[in-house]
Amino acid sequence: MTGGADLERAYRRLLVCYPSRFRDEHGEEFLGVLLASARDGQHRPALLECADLVRNGLGMRLRRRGHHQHARRSGSEPVNTRLTVAAAVATVLASIALYPLMNGGMWFWGGVGAVIVVAVVGATTRRAIPAILCFLAAIAGLFLYLNAAFAGRQSWVGLVPTGASVRHLQLLIRQAMAETSKYAPPVPPRPGIVLLTVAGIGLVAVLTDVLAVRLHRSAIAGLPLLVLFCVPLTTDARPGPVGVTLVFCAGMVGYLGLLSADGRHRLRL
Repeated sequence: MTGGADLERAYRRLLVCYPSRFRDEHGEEFLGVLLASARDGQHRPALLECADLVRNGLGMRLRRRGHHQHARRSGSEPVNTRLTVAAAVATVLASIALYPLMNGGMWFWGGVGAVIVVAVVGATTRRAIPAILCFLAAIAGLFLYLNAAFAGRQSWVGLVPTGASVRHLQLLIRQAMAETSKYAPPVPPRPGIVLLTVAGIGLVAVLTDVLAVRLHRSAIAGLPLLVLFCVPLTTDARPGPVGVTLVFCAGMVGYLGLLSADGRHRLRL
């Protein structure tokens, strides 16, 4: 027993050369393999075995350090396309919960466009600037999209905001505020109401993208998605049980897909 305990202590001291994350995940398993391969009555590791363990451990540490330094030089971390797409899809699926509030599909396809714009802006700015600037860039991209979609005639070349286009958007918002108190769900797809809906979906897309992709807080990213589910609860809309079930399943699929994509990204790191 004493010889086995001495050998185990010696192996544990050698395993200190390996990264702490490796020891936490595989240390006991690795130690068991070393002890199982030891000779009967062996009290300490052989000299060549010690050198091999130290060399492998230090080599693993150097490779991990080189990987982190390369990531910092390249702009923190590479753009994760899978996670970006998962965040966008989760937002689109969660927005289906708004279907009892409005007639037609203009609001949905407008929201899909807003989500795509936010995802593209996030993917192009994520590596170069801090998280707060990524958030502001996504908000700016969303505003350009809303300006082009709802005030394109008043904009310069149909895209760049002008004073006239901003005033037109403000007018649509005031009209939407008046119309939402006039109609009961499902409301007609008036331009102002569609504008508010698309802007809300876009804002949720911005928060989800920043939290899940930029900050790697996918669990917290479920909060803005939950907001889309809660909006119909604050109105007189009464979707049927089948509709409620389908909407819930679609939202869960999107959220679980987001968590899965984040988990795969963490494993690769």
